Amino acid sequence: EQGKLTPELTAAIAAAPTLQVSHLVVRGHQRLSAGEVLSLVDGLRGQNILAIQINEWQQKLLASPWVERATIRRVLPATLEITVHERVPMGIGRLGTSLYLVDAKGVIVDEYGPAYADIDLPIIDGLAAAPSAGALIDQARTDFAGRVIAALAPRPELLERVSQIDVSDLHDVVVILDDDTALLRLGDADFIARLEQY
Repeated sequence: EQGKLTPELTAAIAAAPTLQVSHLVVRGHQRLSAGEVLSLVDGLRGQNILAIQINEWQQKLLASPWVERATIRRVLPATLEITVHERVPMGIGRLGTSLYLVDAKGVIVDEYGPAYADIDLPIIDGLAAAPSAGALIDQARTDFAGRVIAALAPRPELLERVSQIDVSDLHDVVVILDDDTALLRLGDADFIARLEQY
């Protein structure tokens, strides 16, 4: 019968080179290299571009703690465009004796070490959750640290001088400035005004 798809014709169409993923374009990455992003979707190249389950491959990209969200878009012929949105660390959280890059949502992005020497962020103490909480980081304290950093952001010359932030007390943040040993208690509001008074 003319015009009817036979199994052989369906297989031939599925195997057509223009429908096989041969190009992967990575966008939006800054901290991760394109190679690191591509390693998260290893096995995607060579598959039929119309048959792949985009959601499953996007979930594989989220295996990296740097990736907050990701999208994959088909661009015919034979190309997939991968766009990643990376997490932005707000500080270096001290948990016990270890240091970690932490974002404003309290997600541990990575352990802080020599690979991140270019990142100049304040050390944040007091983020650890109670052992019974079932989480490493306390969300209320993370939010408080984020509020302090966001409040200082309009004054980058002040924020750059902040060396350490302690949010152990949710009503009284303690700040230490670069080249200074004084513990500055800033309360829970008016952080810029209180820093300027000092």
